[in-house]
Amino acid sequence: MAAPGDENGEGIEEVKFPAFMKIKVKSQDGKETFFKINRDTPMKKLLQSYCRKFRLSYQATQFYLEGQRFIHAKTPIELGLEENEVEIEAMADQLGGGGGE
Repeated sequence: MAAPGDENGEGIEEVKFPAFMKIKVKSQDGKETFFKINRDTPMKKLLQSYCRKFRLSYQATQFYLEGQRFIHAKTPIELGLEENEVEIEAMADQLGGGGGE
């Protein structure tokens, strides 16, 4: 039985993305680490895993997607990430600096 308004049995094709996507996290010194993540998993899980792997403090590391900070609780779907390979930049917070004379 065809859907209403679908006499030929040809429906509108829904675009589906693979369940998993490949995400690259690049450190300040240029090291690249690849992760495979489910599209409906919050990014925070990936970022915390990255920090554990390199013994970094999650609270003291900033992450950027296309040069912008993003909400870590969002999933790749919610962030509109469609490409198979996405690059996130990881930057360690720096304290101090600006030493006066």
